[in-house]
Amino acid sequence: MSHVREPVVVVFLAAAASLVLIGRAQGQQQGVKQRTCIKQMNKGGEVVAQLQGNLDKRCVRNGNNGDVPDVDACVTNDPFGKVGRKKQSTIRRENHFCLRSPDQNPDFGKTDATTVNNAATGEEIALLESVFGAPVQAAIISCGSDAQACKCQWRVVQFYEKLMFRKIEGFRLCKKPGLRHGTIIDDSGLENCMGADPRGKVANKLHRLQVIVQKECVTTGVNQAVAFPGTCATAPDLSACLDARTSCYACRMLNAMDGLSKDCDAFDDGLANVSCPP
Repeated sequence: MSHVREPVVVVFLAAAASLVLIGRAQGQQQGVKQRTCIKQMNKGGEVVAQLQGNLDKRCVRNGNNGDVPDVDACVTNDPFGKVGRKKQSTIRRENHFCLRSPDQNPDFGKTDATTVNNAATGEEIALLESVFGAPVQAAIISCGSDAQACKCQWRVVQFYEKLMFRKIEGFRLCKKPGLRHGTIIDDSGLENCMGADPRGKVANKLHRLQVIVQKECVTTGVNQAVAFPGTCATAPDLSACLDARTSCYACRMLNAMDGLSKDCDAFDDGLANVSCPP
C-alpha cells in the first residue's frame, strides 16, 4: 500500500508547490528595469494627454473667436504636429525602456505604445464631447454675440483641463513609490492609486475651477444648459459635475493605458449610475 500511495503524495506536493510559485510570479515586486518601463510608458501617455488637452483648449478658444470653422475637426487635426511628435516619443520610450530585453517587460501595468497614445487622445476628446455634447462646434458661443458666455466656456475648459492633468499626474506620483517599495505588486494596487493626490495639486485645481465657475458663469448669469449642453447641462452644481467628468475620463484613460479594470462608473461620483460610460 505504501508503494501505491507515495507517488500520489509526491505529485500532490509538487502541484501545491507549483501553485505557490505561480502566485508569487503574479504578485511580486517588479525589478528596476520593469519599473522603469512602467514609469516611462505612463510619462509618455501623460504628456500626450496634456498636449491633446492643450489642443482642445486652443480649439475652443479659436472657435469662440471665429478663427476656426469646426472645433471638432480642429481637435483631431493636430495643426502644429505637437501631439503627433509626442506620440512618436511614447513609441521610442517603449522601444528603449521596455522591448530591448525580456527582463524589461513588467508582469502588470503595461500595454503598448499605440494603446497608450490612443487612450490619451481619445479620452481627452471624449471629455470635451461629454461637456459640450457632440458635435462640439454646435455648442461654441461666439465672443461677438455673447462675450460673457464665450468667456465662461473658455475659462471652464481651461481649468477643467488643468484638473484633468493633475488627476493623471497624481496616479503616476502615487504608483512610483509603491512600485519602488514593493507595496504595489499587482493591478489592484495600481487601481488604488486612482484618485490619489499626494501633493495636494488636485484639490488646488478643483478649488480654482470652483472659483472660475462661480465668477465667470454663475454670478454673471450664463445659461449653463446653453454653454455646456452635454452631460452637465442640468447639473445642480456645475463644478461638481465637471469634477466627476474629469474623474470618469481620467479613469478610463488609465484603465486603457495600464490594462486595468477599475469600475470608472462607481469611481467618478461614488454611485453605480451609468454616469461614466464603459
